Amino acid sequence: MGTIFTIILVTLIALYLLYLLLRYLYRKKKGLPVGECAECSSKKDWLVKEYRKKYSTKKK
Repeated sequence: MGTIFTIILVTLIALYLLYLLLRYLYRKKKGLPVGECAECSSKKDWLVKEYRKKYSTKKK
């Protein structure tokens, strides 16, 4: 019983690590930010959009 549990656990861990590696390689190939920059990148776009909405250069 313990051997089956160990095999399943090792398989799941290996699949998770493979997923992380493939996601990293995909993001590098597509030129998307990886690491700590990936988290800030999505927030940056939202902040720029809000800034432009509030401080637009168009005169009303």
